[in-house]
Amino acid sequence: MDIENKRQPEALEQLVKIYVARRELVQVLKRELLRGESEVKLEEAEILLGLFRAKTGEYPAIPLDGKEFTGLKQIEAAQMLSQSQIHRRVRGLINSKYLEEKLPRRATGPIKVRLTEKGEAFAQQYWKDYKRLASMLLEGVDASERRSHLLVNDTIQRKILGMSMPRSAPSQKVEPIESLMSVFAAAKALRRAIESAVVLPEDKLSVERVDLLVYLYTQRGEFASFGQMQRNLVHSFSASRHLISRWISDMGPEKDGGKGYVKSQRMDKGGKRMEAAITQKGCGVVEPILNRYRKLEENLLAGISPQDRNAHLRVSKAIINSIRPTLKDLVSAAD
Repeated sequence: MDIENKRQPEALEQLVKIYVARRELVQVLKRELLRGESEVKLEEAEILLGLFRAKTGEYPAIPLDGKEFTGLKQIEAAQMLSQSQIHRRVRGLINSKYLEEKLPRRATGPIKVRLTEKGEAFAQQYWKDYKRLASMLLEGVDASERRSHLLVNDTIQRKILGMSMPRSAPSQKVEPIESLMSVFAAAKALRRAIESAVVLPEDKLSVERVDLLVYLYTQRGEFASFGQMQRNLVHSFSASRHLISRWISDMGPEKDGGKGYVKSQRMDKGGKRMEAAITQKGCGVVEPILNRYRKLEENLLAGISPQDRNAHLRVSKAIINSIRPTLKDLVSAAD
């Protein structure tokens, strides 16, 4: 069958919309909360916020000792990041005086950290602005839908992370900030599931490269510009065009040392702008991955009522459209 005649894959909306919402939220948090902050990146801000909420008693996932210190392993578990990522970011925060370091008695022992006055002041303002932003983005979404949204995201996390003991149901009054933060937590958990059950070692591809292939697959063989790819990737919300170009090269024609999954061409003669499309070989690689993705979604959503699933989807779309409204939304608002 020609690529052009292939049916577009099932939407997989429930999981994909979590990632799309996360991608849009990352951009708005950087723009509205960090405001071009050069000293603290978004990942570091999340570490500071976690420690601040642990100190105020809102976030028991990070245990603090009597002097409000905690270990890097506790931060690593709460942030669901690798040890090297946490160490690098914590070291930067120590050097910038946002965190205070407590050295171990033994040279090989683990270090502990706590917020400095500077770090606490930053996190307190960040948390205040975060709550204000959440209320703006979810204005008009009622508490019952926010509750369903949180319930679905929490169920997804618990199934992936193996927390077999059921937690108590969310309270009737779920705050907008809880919905937003649950998007990030669910997306981090989903990444683990995708790496272990969807994109397998034998595929010899990263999640980001598969993300790109799936997008090209949905274009049914049509060429897409690098700008289009950049705007539509859900696992690579900060991918530069240079990075996309490298992925395209890695998966390009076999005669050029690539895998043969993608073909590319210049958009205009003599110009520098490039576009790419998936090949038949690329389609053959994507289809079993999509089948595993569908199975993952089916397993993760099993037992969740249609009402909660529909409400979850509506809230995810509300977050996305509040940040990046569609033309239809803008026309409706004008009416």
